[in-house]
Amino acid sequence: MFKFTFGRPLIGLFTALLLAFSTFLTGCGGSSSTTDAISAANLGEDQGQVLVSLTDAEGDFLTYQVDVTAITLMHSDGTQVDLLPETTSVDFAQYVDTSELLSVTSAPRGVYDSASISLDFGNSVITVQDESGNPVVASVVDEDGTAVSELTVQLNFNGNEHFVVNPRKIAHVTLDFDLDASNSIELTETGAVVTVSPVLMADTQHKDPKPFRLRGLLQEVDSETQSFTLDLRPFRKRHGRFGSTDVYVDDTTNYEIDGEVTANDQGLAALAELDAEASVVVSGIWSKEEHTFTATEVLAGSSVAWNNIDVLRGTVVARSENTLTVKGALVELSSGHARFNDTLTLTIADTTSVHKYGEEADSATISIGSAIHATGDVISDTEMDASAGLVRLRKVSVSGSVISTEEGLAIDVALIDGRRPDVFDFTGTGQSAEQDTNAAEYEIDTAELNTEHLAVNDPVRIRGYVNDFGAAPADFIAHTLVGARYMKAGLSIDYGRKGSTTAVQQNTEAGLQLSLADTGRHHHVGRGGMPLDMHNLDTMPLVVPAEDEGIYSITIDDQIEVYLDYSEFATALDDYLANGMIVVRFDAHGQYNAENNDFESARLRIRLASAED
Repeated sequence: MFKFTFGRPLIGLFTALLLAFSTFLTGCGGSSSTTDAISAANLGEDQGQVLVSLTDAEGDFLTYQVDVTAITLMHSDGTQVDLLPETTSVDFAQYVDTSELLSVTSAPRGVYDSASISLDFGNSVITVQDESGNPVVASVVDEDGTAVSELTVQLNFNGNEHFVVNPRKIAHVTLDFDLDASNSIELTETGAVVTVSPVLMADTQHKDPKPFRLRGLLQEVDSETQSFTLDLRPFRKRHGRFGSTDVYVDDTTNYEIDGEVTANDQGLAALAELDAEASVVVSGIWSKEEHTFTATEVLAGSSVAWNNIDVLRGTVVARSENTLTVKGALVELSSGHARFNDTLTLTIADTTSVHKYGEEADSATISIGSAIHATGDVISDTEMDASAGLVRLRKVSVSGSVISTEEGLAIDVALIDGRRPDVFDFTGTGQSAEQDTNAAEYEIDTAELNTEHLAVNDPVRIRGYVNDFGAAPADFIAHTLVGARYMKAGLSIDYGRKGSTTAVQQNTEAGLQLSLADTGRHHHVGRGGMPLDMHNLDTMPLVVPAEDEGIYSITIDDQIEVYLDYSEFATALDDYLANGMIVVRFDAHGQYNAENNDFESARLRIRLASAED
């Protein structure tokens, strides 16, 4: 059991993380007064609402499926409140770029002393990729090398302030399972071994929110408020009581209903025509300022996998006429079961419907690197026929290093949709064989995007769509572009099981600097699948804290102390080091500034151990 202990610096954190949550669910309107009134009316004076969503920080995993068995709150009077109605299987590797709403639950008003999250690895499916991008099934052990079964992360609230549920406020927490910081991967001749030491963050500040996904059954459509109510069924759940929420739409919301693209201005009316409890999947953005959730895309009716159809999700890595090879193939069967098969053959035809970004398209838009959701009939464990089905394309992330900006942008690709380029066969992508895509010289159509800030060898991350099959160059059509300075990055350094007594070279309110001596396997800054070995730098980057509040933690054995104020964290770290503790591992998330050689971070963790251990 991992225990999170919060002193006064963290009281503010969890007041911010677990209490001062935005009010966007269950009858939320454009103002807090409206939300408060509705919440009170629905719950009475003795209840409040707690909203839970799940996400993941980036890690080098193809699948990381575990069972979340419980999320609970402990009232000061001893009452335990279950926030999760039933065990739910979650593939955290699918939530790097999105968050999923898990539940909306009522809880008795009052003070809560602790919370806990339980994970069951008994039926886990964990797959990593080797240097060529091939899948490798991993076994899971703890830091002592023992096979992992169940782990519980417990968060204790101490001090003069506590976690309080208020009937006029909705408490919303996004739990972030940091795969990179939680796991150490070792590839072997027979597979892979993942050593797990779970790191979960609780975020209610939502300063940089990911897109949300909500799944469930349609309950009510309100044309006056331009909204509809959704009875939640998260992940692949067909039944259960997970709560309900209101979702708002606007003129930019895209709709696909019963397999047909519906005009924006007719989408809400078309939803109202569906049968009661029609299946709905929503992608959208939550506005912290407006306290509302607005859908960017709505899939409903037979466009949702629950409607007696088989659904395939994955990335196209090869194409020969109408035969597609799909990697990372997650198949959701019409029966409700799901299975992962890393490679699957998908057959399409002229009769296959193709949708791209809320518009109808043709089969030529499906090219190498396309991320797809396909409906059809599963023929075998390795084959699916979508001749009479639908292929829906979603945006793809491509990362790499800049090799030219003179005649358009060209990059040396590191990852396409999370996959290394070696797994892709680009035959047929070009207007001629000589123009077929080359991952080492990947040409980007940046349209009106600004590329003046990019320099040769800079890392870059781009989102958009691959160009049509047979149409390259360009190879990729960019919708957004993030350069080196603002790319999300992870900094990781470990000192092995022996640890280091001299790891901390500087520890002040200005930042933290560690030593590059005595490091183990991890000593890199990672950006979009491109690791920068810090041994190639003159000095270790200075880790600079955020200007405002962050999440700074110290882990010792099964105790985790978290601080909102960086100066309090720095003082506590000094105290531990002065009393003989050694540094075992350090992880941070933020942005790396190569020019200044510093790393700005609002989320970091340092693991310590007793020198005697």
